[in-house]
Amino acid sequence: SDNLNQLAVKMQQMMQSNEAVVMEQNINELRQILDNLLTFSFDQESLINEVSNLNFKDPRYFEVSVKQTNLEDNFDAIKDSIKSVASKLPILSNTVDKEILSISKNLIKSKKYLQEYQKNTSMNYQQYIMTSSNNLALILSDILNQMQQQMNSMSTSPNTCKNPKSGKGKPSLKSMSQQQQSIKQQLQDMINQMKSGEGKGQNLSKQISKMISENDKYQQMLNQLIKDGELSPEGMQKLNEVKKLMENIQKDLINQNVSSNTLMRQNQIITRLLEAENAEMKRDFEKKRESVEAKDQISDDSIKYFNRFKQFSEYTETFNNTSVKL
Repeated sequence: SDNLNQLAVKMQQMMQSNEAVVMEQNINELRQILDNLLTFSFDQESLINEVSNLNFKDPRYFEVSVKQTNLEDNFDAIKDSIKSVASKLPILSNTVDKEILSISKNLIKSKKYLQEYQKNTSMNYQQYIMTSSNNLALILSDILNQMQQQMNSMSTSPNTCKNPKSGKGKPSLKSMSQQQQSIKQQLQDMINQMKSGEGKGQNLSKQISKMISENDKYQQMLNQLIKDGELSPEGMQKLNEVKKLMENIQKDLINQNVSSNTLMRQNQIITRLLEAENAEMKRDFEKKRESVEAKDQISDDSIKYFNRFKQFSEYTETFNNTSVKL
């Protein structure tokens, strides 16, 4: 019987380990799809800027038309991957199919009007392509966050956790606070470049794509901290506030709406992390109590005390031996 129980535990651990491997593969695949979709959206935006500065008599007009055709071919490859992910999530399947159909139709129309030298009409459809692409990116980003949370819950379960670490709350908070300072500086540099006119085109797209990827990692770390449940109630409250702020910044990055409001949210994230760290420091300090040596106390009323203790013992014995309905 003991051998069978041990075998059952090992089999369960193997199954959970295999599920974790598959989940990790799905997360990496989805992250790659999201990166490809964002690159497609950024390329379309860059092409819109290029078309707006061209005259139909310009020799480069034909090159722009070819680029639009190439974008259509690139999306065909991305589309199959997105449909594969959506097929596993019936709730989102209709929404994803709707956005994919919109992108495909608008790609055809954009290319058509571009070849017919109707530049403004083509640019309108290009803008629709970007809108649908950003909507898809938000959907995939939400799915990715949910899968990461599920992965974290699997990794923290007793059967799959191989290397438990104690006391990892404060170092992780401190590390995240330092990393968010770096993100703040990147946002500030990006805003300065946009104001000076330097932050445009492919360079800006690469920066935003990199920051979206980093933000995903930080959200995963934050979810891990929340799942661990080792923080005080005040610290957990601060982390939940940080989580909402991170989600808003992620939306700003995907929609390329980086502004002073984004920087303000980033400052709030740093402040909340510091407040959470201070809350943990106070809790650790309160746990340290000065030890006091016990002293014998002589009671003159010891007979009454033992009589009350005897009555209580008899009552407890009677209560335990009686079937009483609550």
